Amino acid sequence: MPAKKTGAKRPAKRATSRPKRPAARSAAPRVASRADKGEGEAAVQARIAALAEPARGIMQRLHPLIQKHGKGLEPQVRWGFAVYKRKDAFVLIAAPRKNHVTFGTGMDTEVQVEPLKFTRAEDVKEAEVAAIVKRVLR
Repeated sequence: MPAKKTGAKRPAKRATSRPKRPAARSAAPRVASRADKGEGEAAVQARIAALAEPARGIMQRLHPLIQKHGKGLEPQVRWGFAVYKRKDAFVLIAAPRKNHVTFGTGMDTEVQVEPLKFTRAEDVKEAEVAAIVKRVLR
C-alpha cells in the first residue's frame, strides 16, 4: 500500500463579493492644494492663486472681464471652479484644467452657448467674453 501524504492542504480560495481594500494612505497630513468651495471675491482670488500655469494666467485675465461685463453677478468657488451666480442660479462657469480653462454658461440658465476653451492668457478676447456674459444676463 502506498504511503499517505501527510502535508497540510491549503484551504480553497473562496469567492467573495467584497472588493479589495485600497492601499493604506500615508499618515502625513493632507495639504489642501486648492480651494474647492467658498463664496465671494476672496474665495475666487484664493482659487486663482492656487492654480498652476497656464490656468492661473488665463483666470487672472478672464475673471476681471467677467466682473466688468457682468454687473450684479456673485462670484463663488464650487467644485474647484469659479462660478457666477445671479438670483441663486449658477449662470456662468470658468473651469480651470491642467492645460486650459473652459468658460461657458452654467447649469441653471436657459441660455446655452458653445463654451470657449482658452489655452493661453493671450487667447482671452474681451469681445467674446462680453458676448457670452451679456447673452446670459438678458
